[in-house]
Amino acid sequence: MTADLPGLPATPLDQPVVCPVLIGREPHLDAMLRCVDEARTGHGRVVLVSGEAGIGKSRLIAEVHARAQRDGARVLQGHCFEPDRSLPYAPLQDLLHSVPITQSPYAVVDTLGPAAYDLVPLVPDLTSWLPAARRAMPLDPEQEKRRLFLALTQLFVRQATVDPLLITI
Repeated sequence: MTADLPGLPATPLDQPVVCPVLIGREPHLDAMLRCVDEARTGHGRVVLVSGEAGIGKSRLIAEVHARAQRDGARVLQGHCFEPDRSLPYAPLQDLLHSVPITQSPYAVVDTLGPAAYDLVPLVPDLTSWLPAARRAMPLDPEQEKRRLFLALTQLFVRQATVDPLLITI
């Protein structure tokens, strides 16, 4: 479906409309891009972007993503949605769905590494992809949480050894 307005080219309605110019955020954008550059040299960074609704946080992050990807970084993004408030790992589940995976079970293990089996609680669909899915010994909830966070750390480190990695939640 497209929107046809007199004198303007047809625009697909299933595409978000984003202003191509980032207005008034140059200092913030420069600071974030410096952090991305420092991460490329092995000095990882954490940046917290906060503020009132509607002030341009998402647009700023989208610009950082676009520039980081253009410069060869891999971007993984997890979103926080209002309906998921009661699901503590929802943003991580969303993020894991942004990990590029091909249709081969062997490619899944290659992409996710040995941590793939421990990520099944976050992405249950993995069980159908993993060859001979091994069953981990059940642990108490605190140990299970530690195993999950270790698996995420292993995944992120593995992804970062391939390309510079930008994670956004």
